[in-house]
Amino acid sequence: MSGSEAIDFTIKVVRSRHVDRAQRYALSPLTRFTSQDNADREAEIAESTLKLIEQWRDRVYVLRSEGWKRPTGKNLIYTLNCPPIGVLTDKKTRPCNQYAVCPFCWSRHYVQETFDALKYAYFSRDAKRPLPLDLVEVTATELLPTDEWNLHGLFQFIQEHRAEFLREFLPNEGAFQLYTIEPSDPRDRSRSPHWKFQQRVLAMIDPLQEDPPTKGEYVGQRRVVRRHHGVTRKKLGMAVGRTCLYPTQMMRGPKAAVVELLERKRAWGGTGFRMSGYYGLLRNKSQRQREA
Repeated sequence: MSGSEAIDFTIKVVRSRHVDRAQRYALSPLTRFTSQDNADREAEIAESTLKLIEQWRDRVYVLRSEGWKRPTGKNLIYTLNCPPIGVLTDKKTRPCNQYAVCPFCWSRHYVQETFDALKYAYFSRDAKRPLPLDLVEVTATELLPTDEWNLHGLFQFIQEHRAEFLREFLPNEGAFQLYTIEPSDPRDRSRSPHWKFQQRVLAMIDPLQEDPPTKGEYVGQRRVVRRHHGVTRKKLGMAVGRTCLYPTQMMRGPKAAVVELLERKRAWGGTGFRMSGYYGLLRNKSQRQREA
């Protein structure tokens, strides 16, 4: 397994807040829970979390051997010892912030931030009566052949068309949008190599407003729409967990393709390029921090 820099975690408490459940759901492609009994389930969650820590450490070394340049020196130690989510441990360590690939930082960066933003938007005015707006989930998926689409073209597409869907099809009071790209599963022999390209959206809309279209804008695009009336914290957690589902092939897919994706995304990041964003009422992070 990992080198001498890795520390051993002992899980002391399994947390069960709505945000913890949302984070676990987001990582469920990597950690499948089966037990229904609360005591057995907590033990299973703890065991699966420790296994995921080991899987992540192994993945770090695999990606570094392929040319991933980001974690070096102290940053490598932080990356190997990134604190797990949804549990309390006997060690205090610093998050590695490699949220494009680290499952724990993915959950903190996307699941926790989005859940907190939505909870504040819906419940800050009245803890018992949420803002009277529906919540809509939209996920659009395309499988784009790698011999037709390179990463430069995908990043450019995101940069040029980022606001179109929200503006044209989903007017809203507040929204979160996330684009994800991951390589194809090498075990899937039925398809040629491709990029799995997804646009994921959570939007707060007027109850009288129509749903966005379920038909994709492009040939081969598949769009799923879910709508929630009478928003509760539990519903928020479920919606955020689904929308921020971890892109599995970043952990399990071809190492060369994952490293290419990470390195090219890092290079584009220097130009201000972003694959996610908050809009309207969900741009409330500074206000949340002031009131904390």
